[in-house]
Amino acid sequence: MTRKVGKRIGGCIYVHRLYQKEVIPADLLKTALGITDCWGECRGMPYNVVKWNKKTNTLTFFASHEFDEIEEPSTGFSARVRTDRKFTPRRQNQDNPQIWHHKWMFVKDSYTGFDVDSSKARSKLWEPHVAKEEKSKIGFKQYWDSIRHRWE
Repeated sequence: MTRKVGKRIGGCIYVHRLYQKEVIPADLLKTALGITDCWGECRGMPYNVVKWNKKTNTLTFFASHEFDEIEEPSTGFSARVRTDRKFTPRRQNQDNPQIWHHKWMFVKDSYTGFDVDSSKARSKLWEPHVAKEEKSKIGFKQYWDSIRHRWE
C-alpha cells in the first residue's frame, strides 16, 4: 500500500519541496513563490519544506539546513505567505528551536536525502515513551532533550 506523502497535523500538511506539487494546489504555490521572490530577505530562499495550512490557505516555506543530517531537525528560518500577499518572515529561536519529528512522513519512501527506513524506526523507538500530554511540548528542543534519556 502506498502512503500519501506529507505529514498531516490538524488542518496542515508538511511536505518536502520535492513533492510540493503533488500536495499543494499549483496556483497557490505559484502565487506564494512569486510573492517570496519580491522580498529581499527571502529572494532565492533555499527552502526544503513547505507547510500548507488548508484552513487559511497559507503556505509557510522552511529553510531547515539540517533536515537531511539529523534525526529531529530544527525548522530553521521560515516565511509565511498569505493569499492577500501578506508576508511574514521568522527567524528560529536559537535558545529553544522548534524541531520536527517523523520527518519520513514529509517524503516518499524512495527519498535519498536520508535513510527513510531508519527514520521510521526512530519514530517507533521513542513514541511509546512520550505521554499524550507531552505531545505539544516535544516540538521544542529543550523539552525533547530533557526526555530523550527514556529511550536512548
